[in-house]
Amino acid sequence: MKSWTVVRVIAGAFFIIIGVLLFIFLRELNDPEIEGDSGRIGLDSYFISLILIIIGVIILFIPKNKINSN
Repeated sequence: MKSWTVVRVIAGAFFIIIGVLLFIFLRELNDPEIEGDSGRIGLDSYFISLILIIIGVIILFIPKNKINSN
């Protein structure tokens, strides 16, 4: 069942990377020097990126025995 561990690590890293990239992208969109005051991004957008990061961390820290307990 080592393939499940590899899939779990890849999926967790993917969620974390996508969440961080989305967070950075939203920070750049929220820059008032670029867009002015009308370019504000809501906090719910940041929350979505944080959800992706949290899901990735949870996937990475699932104990091995929970996956292999068949």
